[in-house]
Amino acid sequence: MELKFNQVPFFDNYELSGHLSASGGDCLLLAGDNGVGKSSLLQFLKLNREQYFDVNSTIRFTDQSRFQPLNQISFCELKDQLTSYRSESNEVFDNSSYLLDDFQNKPIHQLSGGQNQMVKIMLSIFLGGEILFFDEPSSNLDEKHIAAIKDIFLKLKEQGKVIIMIEHHFTPLMSLVDKTYQLRKHDDQISLEEKYGIS
Repeated sequence: MELKFNQVPFFDNYELSGHLSASGGDCLLLAGDNGVGKSSLLQFLKLNREQYFDVNSTIRFTDQSRFQPLNQISFCELKDQLTSYRSESNEVFDNSSYLLDDFQNKPIHQLSGGQNQMVKIMLSIFLGGEILFFDEPSSNLDEKHIAAIKDIFLKLKEQGKVIIMIEHHFTPLMSLVDKTYQLRKHDDQISLEEKYGIS
């Protein structure tokens, strides 16, 4: 996967330039100051996926905002409704679905923040795809569930999936990162470049 941007109209009259590349099994971290456009980049790619991604690639986006289905249904009901959109059957989901056992039949609108986050992540993994975007996947999760998500992401990497995530705080998920891309603002420009080293 290689994405190139050359002064592309972005958000708030900014233009985006730079690149983003990954091979199968890579985990990429999107870094940058608050408000620089990390979440906006995910939304931009989501809206323009046909322009930037191979037509045969399946892309999944797990957004930052709380998951709110149109009606008051449980994860199990939602999963059944979306089965036809599933791109593959993946043992990673099958072996990890126990993480939802305590609340998979509970209406999603009644879930806590952490439970809601787990539903979002697990739904993306259930649906499957070659490239998976996660906006703050550790948000609202306790240490136990962050460790479980790390194990899931590691297995996805071993399958050759590309994981691209935004994380604002250091978590165990950082140890999975193969490359970091930094977003920076310069006047009316936003650049996206690979970050080398620690600083």
